[in-house]
Amino acid sequence: MRQVFPISAWKGLRVRKFWLISLVVLWIPFGLSVSKLGALFPRLGNAGFLLVLGYVLLTVYIGLLYATWPCPRCGKLFRGFRPWVGNSCYYCKLPKWADPSDQR
Repeated sequence: MRQVFPISAWKGLRVRKFWLISLVVLWIPFGLSVSKLGALFPRLGNAGFLLVLGYVLLTVYIGLLYATWPCPRCGKLFRGFRPWVGNSCYYCKLPKWADPSDQR
C-alpha cells in the first residue's frame, strides 16, 4: 500500500535531501571536468581551485541545512544532535513523513 504524507510539511526535508544527494553524486564528474579544463586552459590559474572550494562549501552548507531541519510538529531539530538519521523526531517522536497535525 502506498503511503500518503503531507507534502507541504515535509517538502523542505525532501528538497534538501535531493540537493545533498545530487551534490555528492556529481562530485567526481565535477572534479574531473575542472581538472580537464585546468589542463586545457592553464592561464586560468587558481580558478579550478576556487571552483572546487566553492563546490565543497556549497555541499557542506546544504548538508548543514539538511542536518538542522526543524520538525514540522515541535519546531526543534528533527534529528537532535544524533550522528545517525532517525526515523522519528528526537523530541516529540513524530515519525518521518507522518502528518504533523496528528495527536501525540
